[in-house]
Amino acid sequence: MLLIATPLLVAVYLVVLLVDGKPVFYRGRRLGRNEVPFTIYKFRSLRIDAEQIIGGALLEDTHDHKTRTGLFLRETRLDELPQLVLVLTGKMALFGPRPERPEVYVAKCKNIDGYAERFLVSPGLFGYSQILTPHSTPKRVRALIDRRFVHVPRPLKFEIALLWLTLVSLMQETGLRVARFTKNLWRQRILQSYQEKRRQRRIQPAHLASVLVEGNPTQADTPTLIDMTGEYFLARGPGSKQLVAGKRATLLIREPNSTVIHRARIQTTHAVFRINAGLPEVVVQYRPWSENSNYFIEQYLLDKSIVQLPRAMRKSAFQGA
Repeated sequence: MLLIATPLLVAVYLVVLLVDGKPVFYRGRRLGRNEVPFTIYKFRSLRIDAEQIIGGALLEDTHDHKTRTGLFLRETRLDELPQLVLVLTGKMALFGPRPERPEVYVAKCKNIDGYAERFLVSPGLFGYSQILTPHSTPKRVRALIDRRFVHVPRPLKFEIALLWLTLVSLMQETGLRVARFTKNLWRQRILQSYQEKRRQRRIQPAHLASVLVEGNPTQADTPTLIDMTGEYFLARGPGSKQLVAGKRATLLIREPNSTVIHRARIQTTHAVFRINAGLPEVVVQYRPWSENSNYFIEQYLLDKSIVQLPRAMRKSAFQGA
């Protein structure tokens, strides 16, 4: 993998050097097996003083500490490529729980039941919870996934399949982002006919979802979720007029070919009602009610996980969990 990735490593190195300047690499302390600290290497995606400012807090989307190339590197995980060298030296494994910053472990994770069990094995370049859940997933949720994979060995064919899915997914995400950047650059700088104003990409949810306003005694007229971002969503249907600003609502997320329904509570902060092709619809600005709700929205509606496991692999991964 390191040999194959060498041209990409060189390309990323040059881009970071030219766009963001030196230093190109970030070096930081992490906790490894048996909580022994070691130095991790990444391509720099944050400002030089970001770690001192953040301290023991978790990096959130609202933090303005990313470099100009930082968002792209973090979303595509290209900033992690230099850690292939640490896999060769034995300080990290290919798969395993992601290494934790000592400050974050003390401030956020030490009191989570079972979290310390991740230190029974070597940290991984690819973390199971990192691959299978969105970036802002609560630590206690990720701890459950990592504990499962620490204690239950997986067959080699599962590891190979997961590695292949991860690499393909990362290549697809990188290709999509490069293509979108090139398209926007062409329209803005060359044709001078287009300006991207939307900060976030609209997603058409892969799971069927409807919006139930709290206090509504029936689900018969709940509007259907059409598309959404992390801040807004478009819902269409007879019950759209109920989604006014200041209302609490629940997104009902249905698993395909299953009776499982996930619920994510939200608070509406702004709403615009309109008629489109004879159908009532509403554009709603919202915020998740809790970190659990935010997790369900990002996992099942915004599709922010690196890998969506096929059903057969999902059963194999979490059987008995």
